[in-house]
Amino acid sequence: MKKITFLYTHPIQYFAPLLKKITEAGFCHCHVLYCEDTTKGYFDKEFGKKINWDIPLLNGYSFYFLPNSVLSRLGSFFRLSNLSIRKFIGKGQTDILVVHGWAYFTAIFAIVCAKLKGSEVWLRGESPLNQEMQKPAWNRLFKKIFLQYGLFRLVDRFLYIGHQNRLFYKYYGVQEAKFVFCPYAVDNDSLQQSRKDYPGKRLARAALGLPEDDFIVLFSGKLITKKNPYDLVSAFHKAAIANSTLIMLGDGEWMPALQKFKKEQSADNIVLAGFKNQGELPVFFSAADIFVLPSGMGETWGLVINEAMNYELPVIVSDLVGSAVDLVKAGENGYTFPLGNTEKMAALLQQSASDPIWLNQAGTRSGEIIRDYSYDTIITGLQQAAGLKRKSYSITSL
Repeated sequence: MKKITFLYTHPIQYFAPLLKKITEAGFCHCHVLYCEDTTKGYFDKEFGKKINWDIPLLNGYSFYFLPNSVLSRLGSFFRLSNLSIRKFIGKGQTDILVVHGWAYFTAIFAIVCAKLKGSEVWLRGESPLNQEMQKPAWNRLFKKIFLQYGLFRLVDRFLYIGHQNRLFYKYYGVQEAKFVFCPYAVDNDSLQQSRKDYPGKRLARAALGLPEDDFIVLFSGKLITKKNPYDLVSAFHKAAIANSTLIMLGDGEWMPALQKFKKEQSADNIVLAGFKNQGELPVFFSAADIFVLPSGMGETWGLVINEAMNYELPVIVSDLVGSAVDLVKAGENGYTFPLGNTEKMAALLQQSASDPIWLNQAGTRSGEIIRDYSYDTIITGLQQAAGLKRKSYSITSL
C-alpha cells in the first residue's frame, strides 16, 4: 500500500473531512503535515476577529505539526519555513507528496526535497486562467520562467480542481498526461444531512424571524474587497423587489460601509448578520431562495457556492469567479454576470424573483450538478493517479 503525505499550511475546515474520508477509504497510508497549528483559534485579518471553527479539524487521520525555523522571521514568502519537513518525505517515509499551492517557502522546499529523495510530487493549486490573464504581461513572463521551466518540471501529477485551473496549467506548459481531476469540494454528505433539520423554508424562516413569503437572497463570506459585497447590496437595492430580504453573513473591512448604506437608504430589508460559524450556517441556507457571490480577482474557486448548491439553491455569480464555468449552467441552475455590473445583477435578481417555478427547478438542478463535485470524486482521482484504479472522472465528461 502506497504512503501518501499531504502538505497544508494549517488545518482547514473544508479539507479536514476529506482527509478523514481518504483515511477511511483505506487505499493508501495517509499522513498530513501542517506548517502551523491554528486549531486553538487564530486572528483572521480579513474577518477582523479571532476565529475558532466549531467543527473538528484533526479527527480521523494521522497528522503532525512541523516546527517553524528561524527563516520565518524574514516574513512574507518565508513566514512558513518548516525545514524539518525533509525528515518526513524521504524514500521510505512517503511514496507520494501532495503539495497544496506554491506561495510559501515550505512548499517549494518540500517539492525539491521529495524529488531529491525519490518520491513522487503531486500538486494541487487553485489558480484559474481567466484571472491569470488579468495580470500584467511581466508577471506572466516571470511565471513562465519560474513555473513552466522550473517548478512544474519537478511535478509528476497536477490535481486540477476545475476547468479554469486546468487551462492555467496548460498555459504554463503542463502536458495532458499529467492531469488528474480532483475537484474542489465540500462535505456533501454532512451538508445534505443538515438539511433534514429544516425540512422546508418555513421552519428555517420562523427560526430566524424572517417573513414566510419573502424572496430571500443570501451571501456568505468575508466582507472584503475581493468579495465585492457593496456591489451586491447596491444591486439588491436597485432591484427593488417587493417583499424581499437580503442576508449578508460575514464580517470584515466593508462592514462600516454596508452599515452606512443601509442607514442612508433606509434599507431595512438588508440584514447584516455578522460572522456565523459552520454550525450556524444551515438555518440560513435552508431559509434562502437564491445565493449570490459577486467576487472578483482572488476568488479562485468559491467553495461557498458548493455549500449553497448542496442546499439546492440557484446561484448567481460573477464571471470571474473560478468555479463559474464548472458549477453555473446558465438558465439551468443560475446565471453569471460581468464582474462589477450591478445593473445586470439587479436584473437577474428581478428575473429570478418573478419565476418561482424556475427557482424550484434550478435548485433541484444545483443539487444534481454538485454530486460530481464530491470527496468521492477526489478519492477516485487520487486512486487513478496512484495507479490503484483504472478509471477516473474527467472535467470533459461531467
